[in-house]
Amino acid sequence: MGNLVYSLALGMSVADISGKAIANLEVESLKHENPTFHGDTIYAETTVLDKRESSSKPDRGIITSRRAPSISEASASVSSSAA
Repeated sequence: MGNLVYSLALGMSVADISGKAIANLEVESLKHENPTFHGDTIYAETTVLDKRESSSKPDRGIITSRRAPSISEASASVSSSAA
């Protein structure tokens, strides 16, 4: 179930972070910390940690972000990632 939760959290960030992205370059870390269960509600929050201009393409930039933990209805952290 972990990949589904990560995908949901990533999908929730599209409007704020990824909507105008050309590519997601990498995921540095991904942790599945606790299980989720049928009926759980998932919450997610993304924080931009750093931004810089692209050295090869002046009309683009690169951000470093952290998806702070996806939380299940039981208020348990179920996943977190850094990209």
